[in-house]
Amino acid sequence: MLLKTTENGPWNKCTFCEMYKGQPFACRRVEAIKTDVDHVKAMADELVSISKKTGQDVRMIQELLRALLGTDPYLGRIHIS
Repeated sequence: MLLKTTENGPWNKCTFCEMYKGQPFACRRVEAIKTDVDHVKAMADELVSISKKTGQDVRMIQELLRALLGTDPYLGRIHIS
């Protein structure tokens, strides 16, 4: 899991990146980072619970993960291949 602790690019002059142009670099608030960790923990707990109920022995099924990620607008933007 990647833990996003900052927003936007710190240098903001990379010629290959158009993603953060004009966006100021900022460190994320500790509370926001802790909230992200709490969300992931809750999702992991739910995955374990559902996996056990369906006899999957705690294996993470992609379809199940996609469904859980889709329940949160922020987390729903995560791409699963």
